Amino acid sequence: KSGLIIVCSTTGNGDVPDNGERFARWIGRKSTPENIMGNVAYGVLALGDTNYDQFCQAGIVLDSKIGQRGGARVLPLAMADEATGLEDVVEPFKQSIFTLLEHACRGDLNKQEETKVEEEKKQCEEEVVTTPPVTATTKDNNISNSTEVLDTAVERTTPVTVSKTIATTPPSNSSSNSSGVAALCRVLLRRKGATNTKKKLDKPPPPLRSCKVIHSTNDIDNTSGVTSSVEAGISNHQEWECHTVSSVSLSGIMYTYLDPHLASITEARYLTNTSTTAAKEAMKKLTSLENNNNKNTLASRGKLADEMMCVYDQHFPLKESQDVDAATAERNAKRVLELTLSLPDDFTFSYEPGDSIGFMAPNPYSQVRTFWNMLQHYQKLTDISLETTLVSMDKQQPVTLEYLLTNVLDLTSPFTNKNIVRRILKQLISLLKNNEENKNNVSSEDEKQQIIALEMMLDDMDLLEEVLIEPRWTIVDLVQSFPILAARISFQQWIETVLPRLPPRYYSISSSPLVNTKSQELTIAFSIVDYNVISNNDTEQQQRRKGGIATRYLEAIASP
Repeated sequence: KSGLIIVCSTTGNGDVPDNGERFARWIGRKSTPENIMGNVAYGVLALGDTNYDQFCQAGIVLDSKIGQRGGARVLPLAMADEATGLEDVVEPFKQSIFTLLEHACRGDLNKQEETKVEEEKKQCEEEVVTTPPVTATTKDNNISNSTEVLDTAVERTTPVTVSKTIATTPPSNSSSNSSGVAALCRVLLRRKGATNTKKKLDKPPPPLRSCKVIHSTNDIDNTSGVTSSVEAGISNHQEWECHTVSSVSLSGIMYTYLDPHLASITEARYLTNTSTTAAKEAMKKLTSLENNNNKNTLASRGKLADEMMCVYDQHFPLKESQDVDAATAERNAKRVLELTLSLPDDFTFSYEPGDSIGFMAPNPYSQVRTFWNMLQHYQKLTDISLETTLVSMDKQQPVTLEYLLTNVLDLTSPFTNKNIVRRILKQLISLLKNNEENKNNVSSEDEKQQIIALEMMLDDMDLLEEVLIEPRWTIVDLVQSFPILAARISFQQWIETVLPRLPPRYYSISSSPLVNTKSQELTIAFSIVDYNVISNNDTEQQQRRKGGIATRYLEAIASP
């Protein structure tokens, strides 16, 4: 056999990149012989980004077509996600693909390996065939220009159809009614009636990671891989400049989103005709913190960053009013910022023109506080402190719960992809039902309404789009609107099973190392993401302001 390795990103509307287009057309033609790849052993590595609607679609299609033409798949389709770190999938693929291809090409795979390969091949083909169709829209692409179809969204069982309705009269203003149910009712009223949904009972999802609460340093098990230098670990995380950089070029091997380079902003300027009054006012707040080392804590820095972003909101209103004309409001939403960032002095961070870098920006502190206050209130977590309780995730160095929810787990990325939101809803609903069954908890009428509302959005894509995605809800919004999520899902389950990791936000490098070979700096330029969306949480639809997690944070701390 001959060996074939395909590394493929996705472009446009789920298409194969230009340099692979001829091969894709050829392998997909009806006139192509059915067993043309019969003497080929292959593996496909698909590169994508779960922020797009057809994640790794080009790789999925190529992997399926080669298998249909007789190719021997030696490894299940590998789908690397730029949003969570390509290396999580790329490195295991690199470590195993060459050995497997060598054995397959020499024909010395034993029977057990052949059986395993055939089973994996059949499973992957089933996933491609049963993937539900999605409507994709062309978007501006980053590095991989990818779109998404989540493998976890593939459903292989036939659901039982159950007629389920929810009251179409918006609840009163009583505190016992959730705003999430009220928002759903308003959407249903606009649709003139209730809806039928399909009910599917799932087992609770397996944990994504482990979580160990450490009440004292004596609880730390050094043999399990958890370091005992707790105090040192926490102090290392208390750097003001939380923005970190990881490259996707060759130096990505050294700097990743799990082990990034801590960069300094050496210069910042607007590329648009933008007033710097807000920047000057924000810098005064930053200077006051730097002059008060006693208050230089994670909480104080988080509050300060929120205050600095509020300064920009006040100086750059996006709504037309008596004081702000339409042209000014439009100009305020179009701010472009250029940053110059420091690189390591030892030249370990190399890049080429066209490369991108990823920033790890924290969740806004006010949102972290809101999320934790909801859990603490409903679950009466008197023995757990956001600031002092230590948590070890996946047997890693313990950090405070506050640090974990601010800099590691994602609470505030807006819902933009239906498949990702459906995955989260499935996890939450299965946890709710499993917890209710195991603990013999009887849900109140309002809690039952909340569960029904969540299930309706899970099964109705249009409803999910209108209630959660168009208003750009986040996990924090979801918990606020559906209090049962804060009351019935433990904080350990949130950490272990529900919350994804904070993804890197990627931006193209605008400088070239060929221009100034001695300078250990690079520049990036980006538009500040700042816009208004319609909120469904109000009795009357109103606009609320939304901003990019990374771009607004970088604007605030850079204050050009």
